[in-house]
Amino acid sequence: MTQTDVKETALDATPIPAQSSVPPPYDPLPVGGNGDAGMFTRPGNNMVVTQTFGALRGMHFTIDPNIHLPKSLLPRPHEISVHPKPRPNLKLGVEFGAIEAVVDVLPLTAAPPENPRRSMFDQSNLDNKVYINASTTTGNITLSVKAPTTPVVVVATSTFGHVRIYLSRTMHGPLTLSSSLRAPRLSPALRRSCTPLRQEGDKTNWFVGDIGAWSAKDEMGDQVKVESQFGSVWVGYVGEEEAVAKRAVPVGLQVSAHSAGASMLLWAAYWVLVRFFAWQMV
Repeated sequence: MTQTDVKETALDATPIPAQSSVPPPYDPLPVGGNGDAGMFTRPGNNMVVTQTFGALRGMHFTIDPNIHLPKSLLPRPHEISVHPKPRPNLKLGVEFGAIEAVVDVLPLTAAPPENPRRSMFDQSNLDNKVYINASTTTGNITLSVKAPTTPVVVVATSTFGHVRIYLSRTMHGPLTLSSSLRAPRLSPALRRSCTPLRQEGDKTNWFVGDIGAWSAKDEMGDQVKVESQFGSVWVGYVGEEEAVAKRAVPVGLQVSAHSAGASMLLWAAYWVLVRFFAWQMV
């Protein structure tokens, strides 16, 4: 055996030092069908996913409202106002594509850190609510929000797609639905928990839960707004079967056949323009 062989044998026999690893604070969640979901396998806050083309499918998010990001790490607001809107804890946006996501909201256990130098333009949420926004132009929205203990504000809008929202059975607060194509629909179970408030054109307003327990001053409850201009709107509880949606109760007057036909013509014309500009870009 040569001297070189002896050295290589000695190197092979040298034990490799063990690398210390710190376990993650959360168990990773299963990744959905969308490859980009891999970066959101752990709980987070102030998450943003926006794109122009392509659907967001199989997404699974866990919102931890106890995570307070420094202002320097937060996305800058598009516009600054003296009365800014609350910063979303989760924002999903697609121009040409659908949105399918399951959102789990962890309990709120810690108050936001006090900062005497807080700017009047800081859009941190100070009302102990979780804000979830989902919007698309041409696609459908299917959103399941599981927030049994933390108040949530859910806003889901689509221009030409259908919107289906599943809420926790602890939902307590105002529910606003809007659709010009057909009357918004509620699942029978949710309908039994709703009190009708008013109907203004294509918009219907309901209250879910006990109105007497609602505090108008503090507004410590849930708020949900679902809108589709040329698509259907359906809202129910988490865990309800697909068949329940077909038997959902309409909560407004059906639009006339003339209005529905006009909506379909506008939808078809829109898609013709989209395909034309897409062909021009090739």
